[in-house]
Amino acid sequence: MASIPEVVLFNTGESTHLAGGVLDLSFASINITQNVTQTTHPQLVSDHFGTCITLKIHKLAKPKHNPRWNTRKGEWLLFKQTLAEHLSNTTRLEDLNLLEQRLTTAFHTVANKTIPLTKATKQHYKDWWY
Repeated sequence: MASIPEVVLFNTGESTHLAGGVLDLSFASINITQNVTQTTHPQLVSDHFGTCITLKIHKLAKPKHNPRWNTRKGEWLLFKQTLAEHLSNTTRLEDLNLLEQRLTTAFHTVANKTIPLTKATKQHYKDWWY
């Protein structure tokens, strides 16, 4: 294991086999060593004792809801008219990058006025693999 310095062996020296000896090894990355413990399970026994590895981590914060435009509820006639007005009031540009930036800004401005945003859902879906 000396050839892989970023890995730590967690066995305590406690026997993992009925006949004695430490046959089952538990490794973890050195980055998480402060949060990992390894024990043997007193009741999960065959010819090996069950190994329990515990990783203590903080509960992750729920991801923030990023609202999107709800295109099903958009006022599309108003969108079309407002976009046409917005673009007709701008001067023509030769620089393609500035033109693209102005067009994107126009779309966002008009969409924010004519298309409602989605709302955060309170429904929590269970992980399908449990």
